[in-house]
Amino acid sequence: MLVIFHCKNKLRKLFQTGFNLIFCLILLSSCFHKGAFAKGERKQEQIKIQQQKEEAANSARTRKHHFDIQTKMVQKRIKEDEKKTSEYYNKKLKRSFFSRLFGKKKRN
Repeated sequence: MLVIFHCKNKLRKLFQTGFNLIFCLILLSSCFHKGAFAKGERKQEQIKIQQQKEEAANSARTRKHHFDIQTKMVQKRIKEDEKKTSEYYNKKLKRSFFSRLFGKKKRN
């Protein structure tokens, strides 16, 4: 009878050990998967940022080339237009404290 009791105890320990081992493997595999997923997302973000930088550089290069091939009069006119545009948008973006606080009033 003692032999059967020891066998049951060994089987129980074996099942517990196996269950713990399987649980640990599942847990570790899920952690590795999450880490790989996060790493892939970070890499994607880096690629997007790099592409945006390249696009900005290309845009600046094409604008400079377009400006350089114009005549002096046209270059002067382009500069004035850019200055007026930047002033307009700077004024438009800056709102006074009270207009931000109360908003626009409707006309009756």
